[in-house]
Amino acid sequence: MPKEKSNYTLKTVFEQRLKKLFTQKKVPQELTAFAELFFAGVPTAELAHHQDEDIILLLKEALTFFKQPLKTKQIKLETLNPSYSKHTLLIVNIHDQPFLLDSIGLELSRRGVDIHHTFHPVLRTNRAENGDFIAFSPLKAGQPVHGESFILIECDRQNTEGLKELKKALKDTIGLAQNVVHDFEKLKEKMHTTTKALRHARS
Repeated sequence: MPKEKSNYTLKTVFEQRLKKLFTQKKVPQELTAFAELFFAGVPTAELAHHQDEDIILLLKEALTFFKQPLKTKQIKLETLNPSYSKHTLLIVNIHDQPFLLDSIGLELSRRGVDIHHTFHPVLRTNRAENGDFIAFSPLKAGQPVHGESFILIECDRQNTEGLKELKKALKDTIGLAQNVVHDFEKLKEKMHTTTKALRHARS
C-alpha cells in the first residue's frame, strides 16, 4: 500500500515567529524583507533564546553593516559587543567564495573561542560600480548568480583588546582564503589552456 504524502513542512523562524511579530511591531518593509532573506532556512529553535526586541536590534545592525559599500576583493568585517547580546558578534560581508566559513571556524577554534550561533545567507544584490548598495535582486531562472556572503556569528564574549585582535586575525585568515581561491582559479585556467594546446597539437 503506497504511503500517503505528508503535508507537513518545517517552517522557518521567519514564517513561524518573525512575520507576525514584525507586523505587530510595524517594522519597516526593508527590514522585514531583509529578515526573510537573512533567516531563510533557519529553524525556529535557532532563535529560541533570543528576545523579540533583541532580534530586531540584531537585524538593524546587520542591515546597516550590509548596506555599506562593498568593492571587488574587499573584506568587510566587524567585531562588536552589542548591549542586546551576551555574545560578541562577528559580521563579515564579502563576494561569495569557497572556504569562508571553514576558515573563520578554524581560526576561532584555534583561539579557543566557542561559536554559539551562525547565520550565513548568500545574498544576491545590485550595487553601483563604487560598491554602494542599491537593492536586493530577485533570483531569476537562467540568470547568472553572483552572490555576496553575509556571515554573522555569535561567539564567546571578548574584551576590548580581544575584539581588536580577533578582527585582525580574521581579516588575515579570510585574506589568505581569498588568495588560495584566486591562485586555484588561475591554476585551473592554466591547466585548461595547456590541455587545449595539447589536444590541438595531437590533431
